[in-house]
Amino acid sequence: MDAKSQPPKTFGSRSKEIWDETKKGVAYHQNEVKESNRPFWINGHGIVKLLGLICLIASIKIFATTTAHPILTLILYMELFIAVFFLILYICAINRYLSFIIWPISVLMGLAAFFAFVDMCLQRRSFPGQEEKPKKPKAPKKAKEAKKGTA
Repeated sequence: MDAKSQPPKTFGSRSKEIWDETKKGVAYHQNEVKESNRPFWINGHGIVKLLGLICLIASIKIFATTTAHPILTLILYMELFIAVFFLILYICAINRYLSFIIWPISVLMGLAAFFAFVDMCLQRRSFPGQEEKPKKPKAPKKAKEAKKGTA
């Protein structure tokens, strides 16, 4: 076969000419983000993540209106921020280019959550509704001496 009779090479849905035109600059990155986001939304992953965010926000609203323990609200806020963080990574297509950084960041977030949990355990006495039991007052010294003297 001749080189002329071969069909042009395609890269995804783009032909080689379009690929070469958009290889540089902001337009290149905009096209990359657009094309990498398409499967994320079409396959349903983005929709499921959005539904998860909606459920998290609704549960935070419900726990804010009831008398729930503050730890539950804290855990929900942490989960919300983690979910938003990963959603932004997927929307910006950063996971495609920096896949080596996703796991270290999640490990660091886990480490931050561990330190928050330790901090919460150390400060649990100061949480509302967690009052310490009153200590028994000591008997006055004079009463003890008076009892010793009379005996």
